Order: sequence, then structure tokens, then C-alpha cells
Amino acid sequence: MRAVFTQEELNEIRHLQNNLDIRVKNENDIPMDANLSIEKFLALKTELFELANEIESFKYWKKNKNKTNQLEEACDVLHFVMSIAIDNDVELVEEKQPESYNPDDYDMNDLIGMLDCMISDMFIEKNWEDLNPLLMVLGIIVNKCGYDIEDLYKCYKDKNKENHKRQDNKY
Repeated sequence: MRAVFTQEELNEIRHLQNNLDIRVKNENDIPMDANLSIEKFLALKTELFELANEIESFKYWKKNKNKTNQLEEACDVLHFVMSIAIDNDVELVEEKQPESYNPDDYDMNDLIGMLDCMISDMFIEKNWEDLNPLLMVLGIIVNKCGYDIEDLYKCYKDKNKENHKRQDNKY
């Protein structure tokens, strides 16, 4: 199971996200040089916790866990990771997946907590280089949910189209 994007996938996601970001700014009269760092930080944190709520790994009291929207929520996280990378001129690069990688070796709650800390640290320190390892952790989470990173890539492309339709409809 693959947990990392290829460089080609990252380049396409970056291109699609950049076009969407430009469109959102244009259609909402937001200056191209507007600093939306705090808004994107809050959006990314919100999407991470929406993902955590869909995964339900922290809900130790719940026996029947719902697994319907995990991939879509991971996709929403990806949208904001890429948007932040674009805003901060961070080159997202293909990471090397360890040969002995097994998603079962990781605890889901630890992974979600790790992402939360990485996101907070990035914004506190204004150091965006953690976006690359952050994508690796997101990939492991996706794998633990039973999906391949290619599923997330396809979901991203579909959701990007949906987001453009939303703009068409003045979302």
C-alpha cells in the first residue's frame, strides 16, 4: 500500500490547487497578495478534526464506527496543505516510503495527534518545511483507513472539480 504521492501527482495537485485558489480570490474580490495564513491555518485544523471525527478512533465508547467520509475529509486536509505550500513557496517533493512500511505499525490517535502538533508548530514557527512530512503522515492515516494514496489523489481531483462547481454556484 502506497502512502506517498509521486512527484507527478504532487505537481498536478499543486497546479489544480493554484488555479482554484486564484479563482476563489478573483470571484470573492480578495487581493492576490492577501495574507490568508490564519484563515488557512484554522481551515486546516478544522479539516483535520473533521477527519478525526470521521475516523472515530478516539471514540473508545463507540462500538459501531462509521467509515463513510474518511477519504473526503482527508482530501479536504490535502487541499489546505497544498494551498499553504503554494502561499509559502514550499516545493512538495516525493518522499521515499520505507521498504518495511506497514500501516498497522502505527496508532491512529498518535498519527492524528502528530498532525495536529505539526500543523500548530508550523504556524507558530512560520516554518513550512514540515509540509512534506505532514503529507507522509496524512498518507499513513489514509492507508490505515483502508485506502491507497492513489485513492486520495483521485478524490482530490474529483473534489477540486466539485469546488469549481461550487464557485460556479456562488458557494
